Order: sequence, then C-alpha cells, then structure tokens
Amino acid sequence: MKILTCAALLGLMASCSSYHVKDAFGVGYSEIPLSANTYKVTFSGDSSDTKDDVYNHFLHRCAEIGTQIGKPYFVVESEERESYTHDHGTTSYTDVHAHGDTYGHNFGNSYFGHGNANATATTHTFNNKYKTYDHVGVVRFYSAAQKPANAYDGNLIMQQFPQDKE
Repeated sequence: MKILTCAALLGLMASCSSYHVKDAFGVGYSEIPLSANTYKVTFSGDSSDTKDDVYNHFLHRCAEIGTQIGKPYFVVESEERESYTHDHGTTSYTDVHAHGDTYGHNFGNSYFGHGNANATATTHTFNNKYKTYDHVGVVRFYSAAQKPANAYDGNLIMQQFPQDKE
C-alpha cells in the first residue's frame, strides 16, 4: 500500500519546482535533529504553492535528509498541515481625467471669459489576501536492513524526481 502511495506522490512531484532553505520570508524547508534517526522536518510554501506541492516538497526533503545520513527509508510518525491567510489590506488608486476649453478677452488689466470643463475619476481597488501552507512532521529514518514495511523509499524519490536547490 505504501509503495502505491509513494508512486502516486512521485507522479505529483513531477510538477514541483525548486526549493531552498527557508528564506527571509519563511519560504522553504528547515529541519531539527531530535536524535540520530529522528528529525522534525518543515516545508513552508509561498502563495503559488498548493497543499499538495508543499507536501511533495516535504517528502522530497525527507528523502534528501535520509540519503545524507545514510538511512534512505523513512516513516512520517506524526505530521501537521497548516494553512495561513495573509491579509495586507487593500490597495487603491484613482485615475482622474480632465479636459475642457476656455474663451476669453483681455481688456487692459481685466480678463473676461467663459469656459467648459469635464472631469472623470475612476478608483481601482485590489485585495491583498493570499494563502500559504506549511507541512511539519516528525520523521524517523531507517537503513535497508531496518526498514519497516510502511517506509517510504527515499532513494526512489530522489532518483525519480531530483530537484534543484536555489
């Protein structure tokens, strides 16, 4: 069952772009080693990432950590998916277009005249709301000799869908 799930996730990962260590905006991955074989792994997406994109990046980062520590099989022991709505208010601007004509006569120090003027104003308003997703999990890593039946194969994930790092 886990192999089928892994294969399905690999298919989804094909659409993922690159990822990186968390940047100043909090987008990217981070991990905290809890023991030699257990890590808390986080991936935080930006406004263009869907929930599935974030989960796929999370799994890819787990596979990468497992490969780095020589234990490429992993089980996500606990996990949380979080979503955030960011509201930066609204932005507005107004376009004003004016046109007209005037006529007049200058008599010495006096000016006599008349005229017509028209103006139109249009206000444009934009909503600055967007949603982002995080995926956080406690992940335990295993060697081939220790791997449980429900473990993800990190080697398979890394071979099928390598990702560029920024």
